[in-house]
Amino acid sequence: MLAAADFGPAADGKALASAMNRFTRIVQLLRLGPADVRTIGAVPVGLSRAIARAVDLDDPDGVEAWLAAETERVRAAFRSVLGAPPA
Repeated sequence: MLAAADFGPAADGKALASAMNRFTRIVQLLRLGPADVRTIGAVPVGLSRAIARAVDLDDPDGVEAWLAAETERVRAAFRSVLGAPPA
């Protein structure tokens, strides 16, 4: 449904759907680890590798940077459609 949505020329519904699926995979994997985890370095090594694979990275060290960039990309897409949030 999201992939087929027309958000206008500035936002790609398929890219947003892909981002949502990847974010969901990360959340599901994080549920397998300690409840108080806030960084990729705080999860067990095997879990950090699984999270990296879920976002098509070879190295868990790149996950936090990927997540920050992907979050900003998605935020920018929604802002292009909805405008900036009220101050």
